[in-house]
Amino acid sequence: MKPIDAMKKSMTMALENLKASVKYALINYLLQIRVVINIVIFLGVPALLIYGATQLNITNLLIVQYIIYGTLIILGLLTAYINGLIEAFFMTVRYHFYKKIK
Repeated sequence: MKPIDAMKKSMTMALENLKASVKYALINYLLQIRVVINIVIFLGVPALLIYGATQLNITNLLIVQYIIYGTLIILGLLTAYINGLIEAFFMTVRYHFYKKIK
């Protein structure tokens, strides 16, 4: 199908299923908010730990460095796991939406 024809067909399908399209768009926006939340958690917690260690002047202690690096690694793994779960959910929603409007 030519690009213009594909866009017309896609627009027609979206307008015919307006309620489902709006619902899908809202779910999509809510799931995209997870990126901001993950960045805040992934960068915020270690930053707070570093800030606290700096204020207490204990950044040169080896145990403090291990705690900060360990926290960063654990948060990275948790973020990747949560993103995987959310992405799997989103792919399922997208598939069911496609089946519904097809």
